[in-house]
Amino acid sequence: MPGNHSFLSFKHYGQALSFRFARDKKGWRLLVTTAAIRGRPCTCPEAGAMGLDINADHLALALIDRHGNPLSKWTIPCHTFGKTSEQRQAVIGDACKQVIELAKKAGVPLVMEHLSFRKKKDELEKSHSARYARMLSGLAYDQIHKTLVSRAYREGVELARVNPAYTSVIGRTKFSGQYGLSVHHGAAVAIARRYFQFSERLPRGATAWLWDDRAGHVALQLPEDNGKHVWTRWAILRGKLATALAERPKRLKHPPALSATTGLREGESGVVFDTALPF
Repeated sequence: MPGNHSFLSFKHYGQALSFRFARDKKGWRLLVTTAAIRGRPCTCPEAGAMGLDINADHLALALIDRHGNPLSKWTIPCHTFGKTSEQRQAVIGDACKQVIELAKKAGVPLVMEHLSFRKKKDELEKSHSARYARMLSGLAYDQIHKTLVSRAYREGVELARVNPAYTSVIGRTKFSGQYGLSVHHGAAVAIARRYFQFSERLPRGATAWLWDDRAGHVALQLPEDNGKHVWTRWAILRGKLATALAERPKRLKHPPALSATTGLREGESGVVFDTALPF
């Protein structure tokens, strides 16, 4: 009827879909694309944060409270070396699912490094070996990132990325020995703490004892305070560590199991707190 525009009023239900026809050697395919639905937010920084360190054959997770104290750790196998595309996708999907479930159950943001594959591979070569570093391919590393971002979005888990500078040497120096963590879990603690921008000062004293990944330690003299940014001192210490690790005697053919640590207990299906730790 003239002047009556009620017929233009309507409600939106569902979400938009886009369709695309593609042809390959098997014939025509109909591809449907839609926007991902974001899950209801279920994490809060007041409860702490969970740091993630990606490695050649596993994902190392460490949970800290809002004051920066380590509470628990997990090692999630993620062996992608030598796998087919389908096998690699299945392994990564299962590992990332476990990571997001742990963060969701703890109710804390997941924190990871904003790091390129090339830099990560260089970092692994410095602390382990070129062979160990080659176990993590660029394709797998990129796929882990994308899978975590997608699943965290759907599950309502906050996913934060932080500057990766010196997290490995900080974790090895300040947290691995003190809390009985592997070097990778120590790095995960450093990553989680950077989310809260906690202090990253070097330990007090003139000498630091660092794990060497081969059931031993290396003693390094801590660089003196030069009045510059604290990262300049961490850079000097990292250089000393790289030299020491390169010159260490080959006592063991392979490093010990990365999850064989004391102090914090390995989490199974939920958040595990170790009351024996002096918090």
